[in-house]
Amino acid sequence: MAAEFQTIDEYIDSFSGDTKARLIEIRYLIRALLPKAEERISYNMPAYFVDDSLVVYFAGFKNHIGMYPGRTLSEQYNAMAAPYAHGKSTTRFAVDQPIPKEIIQAFIATRLSELAHDA
Repeated sequence: MAAEFQTIDEYIDSFSGDTKARLIEIRYLIRALLPKAEERISYNMPAYFVDDSLVVYFAGFKNHIGMYPGRTLSEQYNAMAAPYAHGKSTTRFAVDQPIPKEIIQAFIATRLSELAHDA
């Protein structure tokens, strides 16, 4: 059975090498983009919430990092992120490649726009 993580630090520390480095990089970028967000472990993954609404989950794997919005993202975002798309609402980044910060920025901006629209 997989470990049940209590904190994002515990989650990230369970990885090593490039995967851990990319998880740390993504975490700091998300924190910079969402300075008032609450960090949580949800579904045993790092998650960021604004006003109790999910903005993003992310998860580490051997060869990639996945980002998940908890719902399908806009067609505009999906078109821009097509090289990183995997399925309808998953964005994947290879751990042996630089993290495309502009894609993460667009992901967060899209989610915030959707949350504002839903309010």
